[in-house]
Amino acid sequence: ITTKCNQGCKYCHRFLRINELSLEENKKILDNLIKSGITDITWTGGEALLYQGLDELLKIAHDNGIRNKLITNGLLLTPRRFNEISEYLDSLTLSLDSIDNTINEQLGRGLTHYDNINDILTTVAKKNNQVKIRINTVANSLNIDEFDDLINYFNQFNIDCWRIFKFVPLRETA
Repeated sequence: ITTKCNQGCKYCHRFLRINELSLEENKKILDNLIKSGITDITWTGGEALLYQGLDELLKIAHDNGIRNKLITNGLLLTPRRFNEISEYLDSLTLSLDSIDNTINEQLGRGLTHYDNINDILTTVAKKNNQVKIRINTVANSLNIDEFDDLINYFNQFNIDCWRIFKFVPLRETA
């Protein structure tokens, strides 16, 4: 939905310098997807929560029977924000590479990244709703020895899926 991002991950693979469509343009695309019978949409970016019309698009899709899946780094997904959009979500994928904020800072995610994700996971657990939680982790030289700690941490929550990606330098700044 956007290529803009609020983090500077060292291994980012997103495409840069792609113009964002307006909300009206995206509504037309969504209408065409609805008419064509699409059943699932994964909203991603960059950072999807930076797109100003995302809430409205999520609601339209949900109201038309589409399962919404959101991939986010979690920085903008405060507990309040989650509560605002959770009724439109079927799946939420969060990025977490380490429970050590120093490592997250070195990777470009910011010094409070783990704290933000922990707040979200705690909020989701308390709300006890039907949103499936998935985690994306990029394996790298800084976190490779922390996977047991990550497993123990994730076991506290109802994580539906944990994907581990291998870093491969591709293009742009990665």
